[in-house]
Amino acid sequence: MKINEIKRRDFFKIVGKGAVSAVAISQPALANAITPSNVSLPSDYKTVDSPLDATEMANLVRNKKVTPKELVQEAIYKIRQTNGEVNAVVSECFDIALERANSFNPNSPFAGVPFLAKDCVDVVGLECTMGSKLNKGRRPKSTSWFIRAAQNAGLNTIGMTNIPEMMTLGCTQNPLYGATRNPWDLRKGVHSSTGGGAAAVGAGYVPLVHSTDGGGSSRMPASAMGIFGYKPSRELLITGLANGSTNEDFTHQSFMSRTVRDTALALSVTEDHTKNRFEHAFPRTAIGMVNTPLNRQIKIGVTMKDIHGRLPDEDTTAAIRSTVELLEGLGHIVVEVAQPVKDGEAFMYNYMGVFGNKMASLAEQFDSKGIPLESMSDQVSKNVTYLARTMQARLKSHPNLYIDSKANCHHFAVAHNLDFFNTIDVWLTPCSNHIPQEIGYFDQQAHSGEEIWTRSEKLMSYTPIENVAGNPAMSVPLYWNKDSLPVGSHFSAARGNDRLLLELAYQLENANPWAGRKAPIAL
Repeated sequence: MKINEIKRRDFFKIVGKGAVSAVAISQPALANAITPSNVSLPSDYKTVDSPLDATEMANLVRNKKVTPKELVQEAIYKIRQTNGEVNAVVSECFDIALERANSFNPNSPFAGVPFLAKDCVDVVGLECTMGSKLNKGRRPKSTSWFIRAAQNAGLNTIGMTNIPEMMTLGCTQNPLYGATRNPWDLRKGVHSSTGGGAAAVGAGYVPLVHSTDGGGSSRMPASAMGIFGYKPSRELLITGLANGSTNEDFTHQSFMSRTVRDTALALSVTEDHTKNRFEHAFPRTAIGMVNTPLNRQIKIGVTMKDIHGRLPDEDTTAAIRSTVELLEGLGHIVVEVAQPVKDGEAFMYNYMGVFGNKMASLAEQFDSKGIPLESMSDQVSKNVTYLARTMQARLKSHPNLYIDSKANCHHFAVAHNLDFFNTIDVWLTPCSNHIPQEIGYFDQQAHSGEEIWTRSEKLMSYTPIENVAGNPAMSVPLYWNKDSLPVGSHFSAARGNDRLLLELAYQLENANPWAGRKAPIAL
């Protein structure tokens, strides 16, 4: 069967009658989890039209009901049908993926399941541009350690997903590839820098994607897409840098997926088991494979105001209130807690002093060549130029900006972990200040670089806290507004408590299933 001829119904014919029961993804046993009397947990709430997750795809391969090549063919068919509208996948290696499909060990965790990487990580056979015209045509000669670990676990990389230019925007669009549109409403964008990956899952191309998170990019896009997004504790997973360095500052490699169990499995196979820094303020805590829901009562603090003291929009407020009701129905203690960041401007100054340091270097690099960024408007956007010049000016007035900012961030991380989380187990906040806006909200041609950055900072006014602290955090899709747009709830915990968050995610998934929801454009 040729790729362009394969359709969803044909795929299930290939898989056979066993697919109907296979698609009914079984959740982990409740294991005596606290359950409200008004929450019904049917043993089989899936239908034949519900999307397969990566775990079940791998099970089908192991049971010889489908081949990895057929899984890749279906993914290619879907991408070719709707990616022209969504613009999630920007680089592809379909031929390579089809060629290596049946070389995967069927007993590996993912057994050849198709997978998409983010256009900021090196993968042999794929162009990596960082969403910038400056890098157009760049093809790395080696694959990053993180992606190699994912591929060794059976994930078959078939392409790259769209990101903002140099990952500097609060919305996924750039002058090279254009804007990624939200599969739930094509008039709207997708939050933050892994928007292409989130949209790929939302559009049904693949069930699991690579993400990175330097300020919320595994969580904000997931919130906008009605999928599960996770940021692990700092240095828990294998590095994403091609040279093997673990100096990624606030950035974390991670995944977004349709189900909790897919991300839990992906985390377990990319966990870094070689770390030896035992003398550390935050000793590393291994998590292994988490596959059971929470079965005890915990104390959850909730905060509505962001780091600048602002409340979110109505839909986001409604989502968090709905989640609080669900948590209380599950028997948890929910209390209101004050925003731990007392000075939002100072916090962002220190955050950018570390995270934005490379932007100052970019300006210096081209200045030294006599080619200022302003003279390259055909290759570098106003947004990037503005941010680079802003950081360059800060560095000139504050030569020790990076060192001082890193020290201030470490001081905050210690207090946040040891004091703030001393009275609560988990913290609940909005994922972002507002739901996705019309695609023109972040239009770099219509707005100045300063305005674009102001809008980006407003959007990401909750999630960077846990990047600075190095803590695990997740977006859980528990609410859809009246226009059927998803709004995620943001949970975090003290560094090393990844297992606690994943167990809570399983419990919430059991209580309020979301995996069967499909965006209108999804095939």
